[in-house]
Amino acid sequence: KLVFDVNLMERHSEPRAPVIVQLANVPFSEIISKLDHLSSLGVTIIQTSPVQEHCAHIGPWYRVYQPTGNSNPGNSLGSYQDIENLINEAHKREIRVIIDVVLHHVCACPVCNHLSKFAAFSWWVGAGKRLCSRLMGWYLPFERYNVQDWGPKIHPENDYVKQYHVSLIENLLKVGADGFRFDAAKHMHPAYFNQLWNACGRREGEIWYGEVLDGDIKVCEEYINSVPGMKITDFPLTFRLKEAFGMHGDIRRAAAPVSLGWEHSICLADCHDSILGDSYKFDHVEDGILAASFLLARGYGIPLLWHEFVDDPRIVAGLQFFHLTSGLSFHTLEASPATVLILRRGSTGLAVINKSVEWFETTEFYCRELADGVWRELGHDFEIVISGGLIISWPSENGRKRSGIHVG
Repeated sequence: KLVFDVNLMERHSEPRAPVIVQLANVPFSEIISKLDHLSSLGVTIIQTSPVQEHCAHIGPWYRVYQPTGNSNPGNSLGSYQDIENLINEAHKREIRVIIDVVLHHVCACPVCNHLSKFAAFSWWVGAGKRLCSRLMGWYLPFERYNVQDWGPKIHPENDYVKQYHVSLIENLLKVGADGFRFDAAKHMHPAYFNQLWNACGRREGEIWYGEVLDGDIKVCEEYINSVPGMKITDFPLTFRLKEAFGMHGDIRRAAAPVSLGWEHSICLADCHDSILGDSYKFDHVEDGILAASFLLARGYGIPLLWHEFVDDPRIVAGLQFFHLTSGLSFHTLEASPATVLILRRGSTGLAVINKSVEWFETTEFYCRELADGVWRELGHDFEIVISGGLIISWPSENGRKRSGIHVG
């Protein structure tokens, strides 16, 4: 399997487009050692795990998503000082830092639930119990807010809860955080994010986005329409990619997927839930990498990449292609195999993605919108010549020149 990215040998002078790499469950001090390499790849934003104090009685990785109610950052992944050091070092390299935060629930561990510091959360219920709709107040019409059993839910109408949330966000802003991912946002009322936004005084350039894990685009649009400027995980797109790139899938279905608007969309194939957990996994890890390559080639919204995939040659080439074609129009070209997807970006970018283990070959490839000139292949660093929209020169193979496309 190979991603074949070609771009005219002319670089953009514009700033690099935003692309996020998620470093879930990686200690904050360890992330610092990765910053130079990530910057060299074209990564402009990193996302850390939650920094809230968390339960020590459950695990492994998901313990950081079980906060114990302390608004002072610092946990098993690092101290408050470690977080500040990471942000300072990232900013020196012009990398922004988004921090995952958990506002929807608190730790379900019986030991933690009996700690005295939780007494002020008067809206909590026992571990594993669903909060009765009569306690939800203005949440009542929204059925989905009552169905998750991850831990005791907290009611944001409680003043203590609001202050806890505001203090957490403000403490992270003080050390320079550039934005936040809100875990389980689908199970919180959209209006609450407006309250939080106003209380914390969101600054221009910060990225706030919610995890709305739902394939129904109407559910996602509730948050987009209610919270101007907030971005949302584009799971309608993720689920379509899983079908298109999965076993027996038709990759061409990804060409015009159901998707949120580019200004609202955080686009992802894999994240901590699918890699470390069991949610919405691709049939094979290779399928997820190809889907991530497609997101970079498509250049729509803000792509989010899993950190262990960024050194894959297809992602390395895809990141170059993503920045070189930033702002260019996006078109899909027809290809007969169900395993091949061809994308054109403006007149100077072409990406060919082949999902099959078989070679895809065509002796002639024509697209009149392609600019004439010498083009550079980003994955394997060779040149081709395009004239009149036709690829007329290809690297030598067995002593003879090839024309057309040969990719596998």
